[in-house]
Amino acid sequence: MLIYFVGTSRSGSTWLYERFVEHPQILQPEFHADGNNKSSNFWKKDINFIRRLVKDFKLFFKGEFNSDITDGSGYIAKENILELKKAFPDAKLIYCVRNPIKIFWSHVHFVSSGDVNLEVLKSFKESPDNYYENTRHDLNITRWEEIFEQKIYKFFFTDIRDNPQQVLDGLANYIGVKPWQVEDTKLKEKINVSNASKNNSIPEDCLAWMNENQKSNIDWCENYFKKDFTHWRQGQE
Repeated sequence: MLIYFVGTSRSGSTWLYERFVEHPQILQPEFHADGNNKSSNFWKKDINFIRRLVKDFKLFFKGEFNSDITDGSGYIAKENILELKKAFPDAKLIYCVRNPIKIFWSHVHFVSSGDVNLEVLKSFKESPDNYYENTRHDLNITRWEEIFEQKIYKFFFTDIRDNPQQVLDGLANYIGVKPWQVEDTKLKEKINVSNASKNNSIPEDCLAWMNENQKSNIDWCENYFKKDFTHWRQGQE
C-alpha cells in the first residue's frame, strides 16, 4: 500500500518524512536516500514521461506499507494524478493544511537570497516553479478527492506544533499500522525553519496583497472545513 503525501511545501512534509522513517512497518523508497530526490519532481513532468515512469515507480514500493512523503504534490497536473491512481488505486492520501498566506510568505523567504518585499512577492507569484499554486488548497484538495473518489486524511499545520503525538496517532489509525513511539524532543523539533518563521510580522502592504490573492482560497477553506479563518487573513497560523 502506498501512503502518499498530497500536500504542499512549507507545510510539515520534512517533519512527516522523518517520522515515517522512524516507523518500523513503513518502508521508504530508494529515491529519498539523499534527501533531495523527491518524487513530486517526477510527477510534475509531461504525461509521456509519466506513462513511462509508472512501471518503474511501482518497483520502489515493495512492502506492505510504503510512504512517499514528499512536498509539492498537491498541484501536479490532473492527467498525472490519473496515472498515479491507475498505478496505486488504493493509495492512502494525507494532506497537511496550513494558512496559504503563511505558506507563500515562508516559501519566498526560504528560497529568496535577499529581503522580501511586495515586489519580490509579486515576482514569485508568476514563477514557473508554482510557488503560488502550492498554496491553493481549494484547487488541490478538490482535484485529488475528485480523481481518487475518496476523502483525503487531513490535519492542520498547527496540530504538529500543538499536539504532534495526536497527529501521529490519527495517522496510524488511518493507515492501519501500530502507533508511533517517538521521543518527545523529536516530536516537537522544528525543521527547515525559514526567516519568515523566525519573524512572524508580515508588512501591511504584503499582507493586503496576499489577502487579495488568497480570498477565494480562504473563503473555500472556511466553507469546506466549517471553520473561521479570520486569523489566517491576519497572517497568523
